[in-house]
Order: sequence, then structure tokens, then C-alpha cells
Amino acid sequence: MRLPIDDNGFIERSAMKHPAESPIVHRMWPGEHDRNGVVISRRTGWAFSYEVGDADDEGIFHLEHHPIKPGEYLTITEAGGDRLPFKVVSCNS
Repeated sequence: MRLPIDDNGFIERSAMKHPAESPIVHRMWPGEHDRNGVVISRRTGWAFSYEVGDADDEGIFHLEHHPIKPGEYLTITEAGGDRLPFKVVSCNS
């Protein structure tokens, strides 16, 4: 995932408006083709989106309140409803 975050680990909304800071996600899943998408802001919070429309969107649980920092967890809700926790292992600036 490439996403502009501030020093506290929160998304920098203003930076997301610049093409060089495009918020992207690359999904690599065993047994499936890799998928490229973007990180979007929805009415219900942040999500990964791989195609136009919301049918394939994967919500990111409370990302607006939880920092993205090594040691923290992100919970992704797949389009089918399964919730998957992921541990943040590194952040690069």
C-alpha cells in the first residue's frame, strides 16, 4: 500500500490530491491473480477499491482513528464480509 501519512501515522488528506502521492494498493493473495487498486474515502470510512463502483470495495476498519505505524494492526473487511487483521511491519517515507 502506498499512502501519504503524517508523523503521527494518520492519512494526509491534502497530500492525496497530488498525483505523485496517489494512494494505491497492490493485493497479492495466494491462489488469486494480483489486483491493483486505490485507497478511497467513503461515507463510512476508508476502503481499498479495485474497480469502479463499490461492489468490490474492502473497508479498512476505523482507519480514521487508528494510526498506521509498525506494530499496529489494520483490519480489512473483504467485499464478501470476512474481516482480516494485518499487522503493519514497516512504513517508509
